[in-house]
Amino acid sequence: MDDQNQPIPQDQKKVKQKKPLLNNKMVKKQKMQNKKEENLREILNFYTNQVDARKFLQKMKAVVDSNQQEKKYQDDFLNPNEYNEMQDIYEDYNMGDLVIVFPNPDADGVKNPSITYKEAEKFYDETLAQKNDDVSESQLKKEKEAFLLAFLMLDDYLDDKTRKKLKEEEEKEKKEKKEKEEKEEAAKKEYQDSQEQDSKSPYIEKSVSDIKMKKTSQLKPNATPTQTKRERAAISQHSQKEKNERQNHPSQHSQKENKGTNQEKSQTKQREIDLDISDFDMDIDMEDSELHEDNGDGQQKEEIQENELDQENEEKKKKKELNSYEKYLQFMEKYKKIEQEKLERFEKEEKEAQNRKLKGQISKKTIQDKSISENDISVNQLIHQKSQHVTSDDTQYMDPIKELFKINLNDAKQFTKVKKQVNLGKYLEKVKDENTNEEIWICNNQPPKDFMTLIRFTIIEKLMRNAFLHCRQFISSNGAQIFLVIKSTKQVIMRQAQKVKVVKQLELGFADLFSLEPVDYKLRPLRLKKYLRSYQSNSEEDQKIQAKLIELSNQTNREDKIISLTNISTHCEQLYDKVVQWKPFDLRLNLILKQLEIDMILKPLAIDLNIDQSQEKAEILNDEPISIQEWQSYFIYLECILCFGKQIQSIKRSSSEAKERLKEFEAFLYKLVFRKAISDANELWFKKYKTIWRDISNNRSILFNIWDRLEIYPTAPYTEFFIPQGDYAKQMWRKYEFNEKKQRSEFLNMEKIKLTHAIVLKHINIQKMLQSQIALFYIPIHDPYQLNGEPKNQLFQTLEDNEYINKRRNDQTQGDKKLDEVLVQLKAHAESTDYDCKSVKEDSAFNLRVPWHVPIQTYRDYFGEKIAIYFLFLTFYTKQLWYLSVVGVIFQGLQSLSTPGLQDTLTVIFSSLVIIWSTFLIEYWRQEQVIFSLQFGQQNIEQVAAERPAFQGKFIRSITSDALNERFYSPFKRQMTKLCAFGISLLIIGMVVGCVIAIFIFKNKMIEEDQGPLLSQTVPGILMSAQINIFTTIYANVAKIFNFLENHKILQSFENSLVVKNFIFRFVNNFNSFFLVSFMSGFFPNLNICKVNEEITNDCFLLLSNQLSTIFSSNLTGSIPKLITPFVKEFSMRQIKNKLFVEKQNTHPFKYIDTQIEDQLGLDPYQDDKEEVDGSVLDYLEISIQFSYLILFGVSFPACFIMAFGQNILKIQVDKLRFLKFVRRPFPEGASSIGNWLIILDIITFLGIFVNAGLIVFTSGFFTQNQELIFPVILVSFLVLKYIIRFVIPSYPESARILTARQKCIIDKAVKGFSSNNGKPLTKTNFYSKIGNVSYENDIEELCVDEQDYLRNKKNFESEHIDDDQIKEEI
Repeated sequence: MDDQNQPIPQDQKKVKQKKPLLNNKMVKKQKMQNKKEENLREILNFYTNQVDARKFLQKMKAVVDSNQQEKKYQDDFLNPNEYNEMQDIYEDYNMGDLVIVFPNPDADGVKNPSITYKEAEKFYDETLAQKNDDVSESQLKKEKEAFLLAFLMLDDYLDDKTRKKLKEEEEKEKKEKKEKEEKEEAAKKEYQDSQEQDSKSPYIEKSVSDIKMKKTSQLKPNATPTQTKRERAAISQHSQKEKNERQNHPSQHSQKENKGTNQEKSQTKQREIDLDISDFDMDIDMEDSELHEDNGDGQQKEEIQENELDQENEEKKKKKELNSYEKYLQFMEKYKKIEQEKLERFEKEEKEAQNRKLKGQISKKTIQDKSISENDISVNQLIHQKSQHVTSDDTQYMDPIKELFKINLNDAKQFTKVKKQVNLGKYLEKVKDENTNEEIWICNNQPPKDFMTLIRFTIIEKLMRNAFLHCRQFISSNGAQIFLVIKSTKQVIMRQAQKVKVVKQLELGFADLFSLEPVDYKLRPLRLKKYLRSYQSNSEEDQKIQAKLIELSNQTNREDKIISLTNISTHCEQLYDKVVQWKPFDLRLNLILKQLEIDMILKPLAIDLNIDQSQEKAEILNDEPISIQEWQSYFIYLECILCFGKQIQSIKRSSSEAKERLKEFEAFLYKLVFRKAISDANELWFKKYKTIWRDISNNRSILFNIWDRLEIYPTAPYTEFFIPQGDYAKQMWRKYEFNEKKQRSEFLNMEKIKLTHAIVLKHINIQKMLQSQIALFYIPIHDPYQLNGEPKNQLFQTLEDNEYINKRRNDQTQGDKKLDEVLVQLKAHAESTDYDCKSVKEDSAFNLRVPWHVPIQTYRDYFGEKIAIYFLFLTFYTKQLWYLSVVGVIFQGLQSLSTPGLQDTLTVIFSSLVIIWSTFLIEYWRQEQVIFSLQFGQQNIEQVAAERPAFQGKFIRSITSDALNERFYSPFKRQMTKLCAFGISLLIIGMVVGCVIAIFIFKNKMIEEDQGPLLSQTVPGILMSAQINIFTTIYANVAKIFNFLENHKILQSFENSLVVKNFIFRFVNNFNSFFLVSFMSGFFPNLNICKVNEEITNDCFLLLSNQLSTIFSSNLTGSIPKLITPFVKEFSMRQIKNKLFVEKQNTHPFKYIDTQIEDQLGLDPYQDDKEEVDGSVLDYLEISIQFSYLILFGVSFPACFIMAFGQNILKIQVDKLRFLKFVRRPFPEGASSIGNWLIILDIITFLGIFVNAGLIVFTSGFFTQNQELIFPVILVSFLVLKYIIRFVIPSYPESARILTARQKCIIDKAVKGFSSNNGKPLTKTNFYSKIGNVSYENDIEELCVDEQDYLRNKKNFESEHIDDDQIKEEI
């Protein structure tokens, strides 16, 4: 006793305190497990579609209140989260950025192959397990686990035979069920009829015990002896418990008895019924036992056999333990059986309820029958409660997802026999609509049951959950494809642009506004000249000016008139007539006053825009005076700025909303005001002092800004994009008008597609999916408004009518209306992208005066820099070709009329001109590339070395990056493949040479037989042209095969290899006959290669001229069908579509948008996914071959230059039509040059020097003696001429150097004070944030963190112990 009262030692206390610590560890461990399970559940729920397709095709409306308007339920075809997101996503009238087209796995005639677990895991690792900075490795691991678990939930693969057997069995079961139901219904009818007859008959009386016996015999099946024993034991235990409770707690029972009479009655009734049933069960058990005793030995033998079988099964289970996947399959079998029973029970109850409604109430019965029926009902209720209790006990804790998590995915051996079906999961089903009797596709709203649907849902999960993109699906009109439309938000685009450091253009009005003001020829602003600023001297004129300024400053009632926007131009025109008549003093005085007024407006603006004006405080040295006419025009310039400045100031004062909106446009407005002011002043001066010479020379300006003086187009600098801080920082980046709503954005539609495409590639290996045919197409979406000027109001009208997006408000404030009026007035002085006034189609209209015209700015803004620089090169080359083609026609005429000696002289001169022209062309094009890169911010572009999806190799460790799994292909094997390709190429070239020799033999035979010029000259030329086209087509396919077999890892090396193969073969194929005629005719005297006819037996120069004329004539005539064929194809496709297309009555709000997207899939691809090379390669190849003809052998036929010019004009028109109407939108790509094609063209010009020198010396016949000495002299003179021109014309022009230096200085000044690395967290996509009444918003928000926060929390997690917050961070 004393020991017990002693205090507990501290050591023992510490031991006792350890227990809660252990419990905390267990709790934390359990929390982590629960969190992981919730996270996996969230990912798995992305694989379940919650949108009902049948509701999608209907309009459901309900009146909420009599005083309110009709309100549409959001489950029309969207859940509430989808509806809220739709408001923000489609309000910009953009149909979508990208679309991925999948085959419909449930379409008619689709084959259903199998896929193993290992194949599915490999496919996921190659295509969907893309590592990136946006998603942590732990999250990627969980996504993979969810994918593999969802794969195991797919339907098992079945052969055609087994599938037919299962269908037959299902049909049999259905028939048996129907027969059973019919029998049961017949039995019920008989029983009800007998009851009615018994109730009507007064002579028949049945005791309560008889009815109970009959009822229980119907409800209860024949019980076995073991069941009767269990029931007896349960009854005895229950009765014993009640006795013990009454003895131990009599007070509680007394309280319960006093609760109410109704409860006592019900309890007593149920007890009586229980006792009656138990007595009845005991009687039945006694009878069963007597029967079993009568059977005797037979029953004992059966029991012994059953026991032996049970023992054998237990021994087998002990020998072979089930793996985790087999346990899951057993669980699912049991779960499906219970769910099936529930379904059947529910269907029966529904049918019984329907029968009661149809039949109505049963006639009244006697009091005795009523009591019997009440007892019967209570018996039925009790049995039903017992059955419900049994099923609830079985299914209460049966969670299939929880059981799924128990599968051990690390043990891959248990999945060796697993095969799942690829298609035909019946996620989509074709049914007939009851209302319209049309076949429609409906969604069964079930988890994926086939691999293709699972892949599609996994892509949606990654793009929406990880990439924060908006995704929407729809099925094609024929049901063969499923379109997945991808669209990004402004917030996602801005964060992505900041993260990848996209180069964006600053607003010129923000960064360099005062570069647009007039300057003198020394580039000094007119507003800073001493004529306006230095009036503080003691001269008489300056003292008068000072006195006038003091007088004006003392005036208090000065009227500040605001001229209306429409009258500003007329006001300036009337004022100019007065200004011209002013005396010099009056002009200077008014200029000073006007400049002071302008300063009151522009100085606060300069402070707001952070414009550095510190250099303006310095005194101007060597200030040169300017003419009176310039000062007169400058006054009009100031007046125009003042009029618009007052309008802008009035907008600021109108309302706070207008003032806030103006903060986004003020710099842009003043840029346009400066342009309009200087333009109007120059226009008024030209009208006043117009002369014939000024009109001819186009000298229409007297005021010039810096850009005009330097002859450079005004270009704002480019810098890395960031999300700026501050109110006025909103106008830092140049904004573009991108839709008919006149909304403006920092990003063009082309730039959004480029950034969205980059996001998709970060999360999905889309090219690998295209190669494996999991996805059929992956294309950007055309914008019909920007491309063709087609308004999209009709496409989005249904969305606005159904209130899925908000209509544009018409209740604008007075300030907003004024601001819109100002923007309209200044529209004419903006750039093409500042206002979306003209579509690409309108800008691309054929210009007869400039037939090579292509709007490069417009094409860049819509198609990207790579397409724009191709058109820039084609137009530049065609324009330069025009000059030499005129000279070529003149030389061709002179050669045909001159003597042979003069012809040779003209040949030498024209050959020199060709060398000079080709050198000028290359050098000036280098400058054009530099200006292009500066104009569109491409000077520091880096081409990412993208890996080919079709590349195959073994996994090894990387020597450079130490990556353990990097694909490697032996360079020796690649070189051997190249060697084999070289051998095949030589074989085909030998065949080409053989065909050329055969054509020469045929030509000589025709000449000998005197067949005339048609067969002797024209037919061989046509055969030569046909031979070139045939072998070009053959080798193009051979080159593709060998290029694929070379297994290049990098896409750029794959493209370069293909270009080299095709160019070298086409060069040999096209020019082998020309080289034979020019330089090798003496080696084959028996062939008579240079024989033209019987009179001219050896004139190689004339033969070259004939061949060249034939080839260019055929190429020119071949361009005409290329121009006509697309129109014929479009017309035929439209006729076929009109015949086959039947408009469906069932429509949905996205019907017109989906039709527009689906129609774009029918266009020709610009880039073939199988070839992995876009169409520009063939275009450049065609231009380079034509350029080779002109440079190498054009001297033999000078008129070929005008034919090449005509061919290029047709090509430009064909290419414009191709991009506008007949080709899918290509992926926009950046480019600063034409790449390796410039090297090829430079090599051709260098080779042209040797060929032209050889033609002059050896082929023309001008030099018959000392050819070996004359050839080096001409060759060296041509080389010297080329490199002198190259030295004189720098590749980097001086204007570009000045512009680069100025832009660098502007960036340092403009960006200072506005940059910030902080950004708001991304807004998650809401489409699947609440699924199955389970909210996952908190978990998703945890994923929407900044990269710096993630890395910081990751370090804390590694250094500290695990707690609740760290658990969340890990998830």
